[in-house]
Amino acid sequence: MSLLYLDLQPPREATIRSLMVEEIEHDLEADRLHPSEWLTARGELQWPLVLLEAARERTDAWLANQLRGKDMLEEREASGRKVPVNAAETLAEGEFNRFYCRAVCRLAQARGVAVIVYRAKNVEQPRERSELLRGQRLVADEVLLDLRAAGSKEPLIGVPGGWNSGISLTLPDH
Repeated sequence: MSLLYLDLQPPREATIRSLMVEEIEHDLEADRLHPSEWLTARGELQWPLVLLEAARERTDAWLANQLRGKDMLEEREASGRKVPVNAAETLAEGEFNRFYCRAVCRLAQARGVAVIVYRAKNVEQPRERSELLRGQRLVADEVLLDLRAAGSKEPLIGVPGGWNSGISLTLPDH
């Protein structure tokens, strides 16, 4: 099940997707696009391609299907533990949402507005930290810097709220 990306709809969709692609390319150029130890060697090679295609014209659900269908995920972690059953969805949603949030921050910067935290996916047991962030207005510059610095790790500000949190960002006029 995909997250509901409020700003990934007309009339903003093309702008957000373009900014997502720029952010992915930014990480590629800096050699910072390493989302998970769950990826196979083949997955590491194909990840940038499928992530870019998802950002350009697809969804996080499509990205999860690519991870499963192209044998991009390991069966076991380096520690020997079995990779979670929902690894494809977790990785696809988490990374797609992270670049979506970065794009929303960039658009907010250009417009001189804050970003607002919202729940993009209902979860059975929302994290307390996520619930405290919901509805808050955040400074786009600070969130963007935090997301870029964190890479694929959980950002300090807490948006998005880590794997499977269901938290995302939107512009104030939604």
